[in-house]
Amino acid sequence: MGPAQKPYIAKYKAKLAAGNYKQKNNSYTGMVQSLDESVGRVLAILKKKGFEKKTIVIFTGDNGGDSIHRSGGLRQRKGLAYKLIEFFEEGTLELYNLKTDAAESKNLAAELPEKTKELYGMLKKWRVEVKAQMPTANPNYR
Repeated sequence: MGPAQKPYIAKYKAKLAAGNYKQKNNSYTGMVQSLDESVGRVLAILKKKGFEKKTIVIFTGDNGGDSIHRSGGLRQRKGLAYKLIEFFEEGTLELYNLKTDAAESKNLAAELPEKTKELYGMLKKWRVEVKAQMPTANPNYR
């Protein structure tokens, strides 16, 4: 926890004590609010400089939840599951064993085709369940 999150943590701790909040992990909620405000500052600068229509900001998670939060389809804690990455432009998949390769340096997709197929199936099913909006080609891209 950095010093920037301390005021947020105190805020959510007070909310919990007052019975006005159900989230019990004050550090987590403090970090989420701090991150949200930081992203807001980045977006404001992009807008001020006139880049907001030419910039895509992508926010991604870090491969899993903590001991309180589920990890989506991974069902385990950080570093204890496989990570599948789909590259839309190339139409390729990469698979990493985060338990033995946290740095994601060895793509196992070719070595473990069944695991890759299993996780890709889960990913496609999840996309349907949540009605995920998928990327489409930009006809104006050169």
